[in-house]
Amino acid sequence: MKELAVKSSAFEQNKLIPSKYTCEVKTDAPAGLFTHWLTWDLPITGKIEEHSALDTEGLNTSKKPGYTGPCPPSDTHRYFFKVCA
Repeated sequence: MKELAVKSSAFEQNKLIPSKYTCEVKTDAPAGLFTHWLTWDLPITGKIEEHSALDTEGLNTSKKPGYTGPCPPSDTHRYFFKVCA
């Protein structure tokens, strides 16, 4: 059985997410949990390139398709990446 690993060349586990992948807004999920990106039926290529056009994206908590970067109001926040296969 092969292992499924989720990783990024943009940032490391338990490290800060670079501001390039966040936003400049001062609000963050006042209602609780926030889904930043929802997609499915990804091609089995081994990786998703930055700025890839995907045909299967759902609405995030902002009610928009695509990725919405993290916007913590202060201090730092933890983010969890969930993959269902």
